[in-house]
Amino acid sequence: MASITQSAVSAVKRLNVPYDRERLDDIGFLTSMTLVLLGNYAQTGHYGGPLAYTPYNVSVHLAGPDLGGLRYDYRRPKHPYCDKFMLAAGHCAPTCYALWMIMGEALARKFEATGERRYYVQPELAMLSVDALGFRRGAGALATLLKDHGLADHPKFAQAKGRGIRALSGHIESTDVTNDVNGGPSGVGIASKASSRCAPDTLRS
Repeated sequence: MASITQSAVSAVKRLNVPYDRERLDDIGFLTSMTLVLLGNYAQTGHYGGPLAYTPYNVSVHLAGPDLGGLRYDYRRPKHPYCDKFMLAAGHCAPTCYALWMIMGEALARKFEATGERRYYVQPELAMLSVDALGFRRGAGALATLLKDHGLADHPKFAQAKGRGIRALSGHIESTDVTNDVNGGPSGVGIASKASSRCAPDTLRS
């Protein structure tokens, strides 16, 4: 039986690739840990699918159009010239929620640090860390969640002021950031991209 040696692993790590692999690996790790947190807090299952989808999801969102990634603007995700995106396996939604939260946080912190308008995302469009509380919770429950627990004025939850907490369903809705079609639990809705000839889980305009 063949075995993988440390030198073989090191050789793979030295491969020249046309993208910042370490950056994508780091963001992939953060995405994986965040989606596990989401599921654990909500006491729900479906960990395997989102974790398996994460490398692809991170790559397609962050590699850039020159390398086959999506062309979009997180600040204006529904712009008519943005590529269309759909996750066919609806129960894998946590990988998208987690990545969108990480991206939203990165932009929000960069804007706070620099004041540069190009990093600003309207709060109602962004997905932020406070929205982790909204996974598999309805808008009705979220409207009073912080108040019910004496946390309405807690600085850790300041992001919820004004814009509230996003209700994140088990399957991504068409209103969620770059996603445009609710694929359902088993790919229901996938016919929306039947004529597309692009990557397995993207719809391009």
